[in-house]
Formats: sequence, C-alpha cells, structure tokens
Amino acid sequence: MANDIRLDSFPSNMMEGLTMLYLQNQDLTNVTPEDLTKLYWETYYRIRAAYSEHKDAAAKKWWS
Repeated sequence: MANDIRLDSFPSNMMEGLTMLYLQNQDLTNVTPEDLTKLYWETYYRIRAAYSEHKDAAAKKWWS
C-alpha cells in the first residue's frame, strides 16, 4: 500500500544491542569480515541463551 510506513532500525532488540556493545569493546584489529560475522553470531546466540536462562529469575526477584 502507498500509505504504509515501515521504520527499521538496528539494533532492533536488546540482544542485538548487547551483541554490538560487546563486540565494540573487543580488540578486532586483525579480524576479517568473515571472522567478525562468525563472532557476531556466536556472541548473539550466547547472549540469547543467557537471556533465556536469567530472565525468569530476574522477573521473580523484581516482582515478588
């Protein structure tokens, strides 16, 4: 439709933001684009796993 407005931005969620924040604070001097891509996804999935593991415990702490 001509009236649709779509706004996309990066990072689009907390996990993408945390991934970028983490990687920005690493020494990436000799990292190739291919290595950086691999590091991004490895970091993203580690953060996603930690989020899943800790979100329920954090919610119970703050809402009980």
